[in-house]
Amino acid sequence: MAAAPSSGALVAVETEEEEEARRQAYLKRLRDAEDLEDKLREISEGVPTMVCNTAGSTAGAGSGGFHSYRQQKRRNQIREAAMEADLKHEKEQTAFDARKAELAKVEENKTAKRRAKRQKLKAKAKKRAKK
Repeated sequence: MAAAPSSGALVAVETEEEEEARRQAYLKRLRDAEDLEDKLREISEGVPTMVCNTAGSTAGAGSGGFHSYRQQKRRNQIREAAMEADLKHEKEQTAFDARKAELAKVEENKTAKRRAKRQKLKAKAKKRAKK
């Protein structure tokens, strides 16, 4: 049974505009939360993780610990070799790009010099033709 307003009970009345504003604010919070979750997912996917199956030097460690160690060491060596190869390739590419830019500049200078010479000869020939 609802209390009548004359009985002294307070009744909250919300206009349609207030209700719509509250609904829009709620939807905005939901969108912001989804955006943050997407950003967090992208960040966590971008962080490289390295899982190590380390075996401690405790009594009772089985003979399989050595094999795990060898596998881990091999994986780490492969990873380091790949990183070094990438670094070497990057340095070679940088040196190649610098050399290519230098040669292009030299060629452009030669071309400009030859172009100026051709234009000079054309101007002379045109001058002679006018005489």
